[in-house]
Amino acid sequence: MKRTFASSIFIIILLVSLQLTFVRNAQSFHFVLPSTLWANSFQSWSLQGWTMKKGGSNAVVEFSTLETYSSPYSLHVNSSSQNSGFAFAIGPSDWMSPPLSNGSLCSIDYSKKYVIEFYFCIPGTNNNLLNVFRNQHIITGIQGATLYWEMGGSRYNITTLEEDRWYRITYWVVPGTGFYIDVYDTVNKKYVVEDQFCRFHGGTFNRPPFVVGDIEDGVEQYGEAYWDDFKIYFHSKPRVNIDFRLLAIEGYFGNVSMKSAEHLIMNLTKFFNWQNRTSNYIGVNFYSHIHLFSAVPYNSLYEDAKRFYNGGISDKSRILNEIRSFLGATSPGCSNTFTIRIFYYCGHSGLNSSSSYKFPYILLGKDVDPDPKISSEELKRAFNHGDLSSSNCTLLIFDSCYSERYIGAFDSHHNYQENLLRKGRVILSACKYNQKAYGTSETWGNSPGNWTYFTGHTDLYTNYKHIGPIGIIGAINQKSRFDFNKDGWLHIGEIFDFARKTTKNFVKYWSTKKQEPTMGSGVRAAKIPFVMYNPKANFAWNGPPGDSPSRQNYDSWSQHGNYAFQTGFSNVIGPVNNTPLYYRQITSVNDTSYGAPLYTIQCSSVRITDNMVFFSANSTFYGLDLITGEKIWEFTANNSISTSAAIYNGTVFFGVGSPGKLYALDEVTGMLRWTYDLPTSATVTSPPTVADDKIFFGTSDGYFYVLNQTTGTQIWNFSAGGKIQSSPAVAYNRVFFGSYDGAIYALEEDTGALIWEYQTFSPVISSPAIHNGMLFIGTYDLPRVLALNATGNTPDLIWEYQTVAPVTSSPSVDTVKGLVVVADENGNIYCFKEMSPNPPLWTELIDPINMSSPAISNNSLIYIGSLDGKIYCLNETTGQVVWSYLIGNSVVASPALTDDHVIISSTDGAVYCFGIPFPVYDVTAVSLTVSGLNAPWDQPLHLTYTVANNGNRLETFNVTLYYFTHEIWTPPSYLQPTLIYSTTVTLLPGENITLTYDWYPPRLHRTFSILLETQELEYELYPLDNIFVLRYLRLLSVPNGGAGRNALFL
Repeated sequence: MKRTFASSIFIIILLVSLQLTFVRNAQSFHFVLPSTLWANSFQSWSLQGWTMKKGGSNAVVEFSTLETYSSPYSLHVNSSSQNSGFAFAIGPSDWMSPPLSNGSLCSIDYSKKYVIEFYFCIPGTNNNLLNVFRNQHIITGIQGATLYWEMGGSRYNITTLEEDRWYRITYWVVPGTGFYIDVYDTVNKKYVVEDQFCRFHGGTFNRPPFVVGDIEDGVEQYGEAYWDDFKIYFHSKPRVNIDFRLLAIEGYFGNVSMKSAEHLIMNLTKFFNWQNRTSNYIGVNFYSHIHLFSAVPYNSLYEDAKRFYNGGISDKSRILNEIRSFLGATSPGCSNTFTIRIFYYCGHSGLNSSSSYKFPYILLGKDVDPDPKISSEELKRAFNHGDLSSSNCTLLIFDSCYSERYIGAFDSHHNYQENLLRKGRVILSACKYNQKAYGTSETWGNSPGNWTYFTGHTDLYTNYKHIGPIGIIGAINQKSRFDFNKDGWLHIGEIFDFARKTTKNFVKYWSTKKQEPTMGSGVRAAKIPFVMYNPKANFAWNGPPGDSPSRQNYDSWSQHGNYAFQTGFSNVIGPVNNTPLYYRQITSVNDTSYGAPLYTIQCSSVRITDNMVFFSANSTFYGLDLITGEKIWEFTANNSISTSAAIYNGTVFFGVGSPGKLYALDEVTGMLRWTYDLPTSATVTSPPTVADDKIFFGTSDGYFYVLNQTTGTQIWNFSAGGKIQSSPAVAYNRVFFGSYDGAIYALEEDTGALIWEYQTFSPVISSPAIHNGMLFIGTYDLPRVLALNATGNTPDLIWEYQTVAPVTSSPSVDTVKGLVVVADENGNIYCFKEMSPNPPLWTELIDPINMSSPAISNNSLIYIGSLDGKIYCLNETTGQVVWSYLIGNSVVASPALTDDHVIISSTDGAVYCFGIPFPVYDVTAVSLTVSGLNAPWDQPLHLTYTVANNGNRLETFNVTLYYFTHEIWTPPSYLQPTLIYSTTVTLLPGENITLTYDWYPPRLHRTFSILLETQELEYELYPLDNIFVLRYLRLLSVPNGGAGRNALFL
């Protein structure tokens, strides 16, 4: 399409560079191609060059408002019966041009790759045969509701479409080969067809440029459909070269030569971006350069790693030269901007004692002497050499002892100094500054041997137990699970948290040592692209220099009563209405795995920690995402799960029925850590409590056990006189619990020695709550609430209160107001002052209550479940019911609180979360345009910019315009852009605003770029779309009148 400007004062030239488009919640991984040949979004009723053909009185070809996707109008074709004749539309004639000598038709050169995209909807399935799209290459059609493609007169089915639903259909055309088709469901927001290859039809075509609608060759072909938002692009040759460079060094752990660099290389090269391939979808060449230096002899390397081998590790000068000349090199045809540089080291590190900060050194061998060392200072000089000095996309991975010190360290006076960290660089360390890094030479299960825990494993079996994925390798093989921004890539910021947690937990539970990886980030969101798991993904541009944002972590409710002293109180605000945020049916009462349908399901109470929800149903334990309720993992035990869980230090603990067993699972993956088999055939009957690295629980045969929470080994046990269903409370170096023998026990926490025993002469099913030196608990046959002295050497009774019905629920204590809340089986809720029960502050009758115990929020609300299938919320001050919600089946479980939410499970096998949507903090710089470029010299440029609040909270934030004339945020100087204008806006959730500003650009600069930035919010997990840049505006001064060399260029 040609554009002509009438004025001779200005000449405008558009210098098109690669357009970077940041997409939030991307539903397509394809590039937004800048070279649009033609687009039609049906903004007006006029035909806009389309040719409409119809025959028959009832045939319709029109621009319609009846059914549209995003435009005021859509193209509507209807010949929906045999008697209607025919109806079709030919693409716009104003787009056509005479055929050229090279065979091109219209404005499209059919020898080039091109893309066709439009939205399509069928209002019904009364379609005999209808062209969806037809041109020189492609025939696709609808028959009934089936989308098909055609070659040589034969039809091949693609998919079945739902009626009255818009689909985005995209054809990726490769001349001489065929085309790929994608079909995207705009309602369910997912692809129903992706990357399906189809052949060209091979016939003649005499309706250029394209046809939609009737087949046209007979009245038996008819149908009805809508089209909207047509776009046609050139899919040009690759325009960008992306280079991934990895320098990997594997040395020794102890005297063992490690192979983790080989493992990492073999896993990386499974991904598209490490395979020296071209993405025909986005026009990018991916290059991969890998150099491996290993202490492992060449003949002992894995076969797949041998091609990357460049030598041993003993030559210090060669290693340093590799950093400078290989890692710091930029390949021909590539640029420093599009080169991702990764340094990986696995081996010994030592500390330089002569340095006040004790920065580490790399040991290229087994022994401190005489093997060569590379000091931090030598590494720093090498990493600042050549293009490494100005790289904004460098990743350093140190899988070695004391490796946090490669990021930075403190001296003896607590002064901190960065070491290798700088802007534009991310460093991963395998452990903290005072810890060692661990690995193994053993070949457990499917593990290959000689591997390090932080570098990791895809899916580990060890000692015949399934551990699952761990470390960096484990994370990248999870693919889409950690692709939080859904861009088809995993970047370092997305995978590190999993690598950190799994490494920490694995080392702790399998070697009883401590190793916690750390990260230092000089790139915003630590966004360095690592692996491309979707071959059609846009290139995941690295983030600009800046710190990684903090991640909001919601309050925990990790065991019965929230804490080891089991008060059932939380400092969070609870929900004030009964609006369910989500409901997740995890299992069904129609489950016949037990031989017959279950009318109720044995569901545990939920636990909350680390932004996850945990609970069990029958014999399966689940880990859910707190924000969405979606299942992350599940684990099936050997028997029905008999207790709710306790979660401590990354491990989930729960018990099962006879034969009794206590399980320990990894919180992140759900993989088994260890089990403890009861020495008898009893059942674990009390929910475990975890405190001070110990697990406390009771069993059906009256034994009470204490285990080491790391190893599962028994520390001590105690024999009570009856079944223990009471969850133990731990406080004051004591452990308290009740028993069916009518006694309440106080034992020494460390030894199990009996301190005192209080006889109630009634089974004690209720669990104790401890506060202010007092123990509160309920009894069954002689129904009452007791308050005992918890700190003395004798069980002194402070007060008791007789309830109407037995108490199997557990008391809760508002530790701020000093109030005790308890429920009996009839559904009476009682509220007492902590020091005296007479008279109660209030009582309120709801419906029968079994084991559900109150949860008290900091805004004076009480939550509890009942056997009538409801969850209730009561006012703590008055006892009045604030709200209730009918779940359906009986609610036996206790609720759990986290920020602004209450979560509970039911015997229908579901989890319910009540509260407002969890906060999403996300503001976006949407667009920036410049107009007035052909105005007189003394007139300003008119900047129009749009920002949006894509989150779900009201946001007030700064919006700033800058300009710059040299590359910004790049080392060594890290130039900052120059302020043009700044303002503050307040936007409601989902709201956007378009603003304007008139700017007189400085006449001293002939080339400049303009940047729009929205302020980064706290907990904004993906702030990369806060920046929008218009690059390379070129301005030349102009005298009055005339043009010549004095012109304005964009």
